[in-house]
Amino acid sequence: MMRFVAVCSLFALALTVPVPDAPASLEVLCQKYECPDVDRSVGADYETRTIKGANWVGVQLDDMSAKSKKSAFWKLFGYIQGQNDQGAKIDMTIPVVYKWCANGASMHFYIPSKYQAPNTPVPTDSDVTVETWGTMNSYSRAFGGSVNTEAKYKQEFQTLKDDLTADGKLFSEDCAITLSYTRPGWGQQRMEVMYKAEE
Repeated sequence: MMRFVAVCSLFALALTVPVPDAPASLEVLCQKYECPDVDRSVGADYETRTIKGANWVGVQLDDMSAKSKKSAFWKLFGYIQGQNDQGAKIDMTIPVVYKWCANGASMHFYIPSKYQAPNTPVPTDSDVTVETWGTMNSYSRAFGGSVNTEAKYKQEFQTLKDDLTADGKLFSEDCAITLSYTRPGWGQQRMEVMYKAEE
């Protein structure tokens, strides 16, 4: 009897534990942290998304190394911790966005609605810049799991590219965009790969 109860308990637990490779819910994550204003159309293999125009803060990456990404993150974190002309402590937002373009790479934080124009603090670190992004249509693919290597991202980009091509969608490969919503190694993960849509 005890063995039966134990098996039933394990079965019930298995039903409630998130599947590791399934991406964390965007709706749940955006209840915990402010996210950009978007319109979404979720398909079976990828998502069509319109990201509304807003101010973002960014830093150029020296290269693709972990050291460069860590340095950029702490510069952006310094900005939201008060290294700005208002001395404002700004809440962390998600996602952290990386743009990998032919002319260079960069990391970006979304600036929360409270500090959007005309109330956007100016960075005091010359390496940090505020950028106004126009509304952008895009295609994205989400994934979870514990593997976020360069090879994994290349695989996800290729899958997204294949799906878009099969559906006759036009997209730009000038920049490969990656989005990270969760702290690596802590709970269920959500990463995304994205291409800008073309008319």
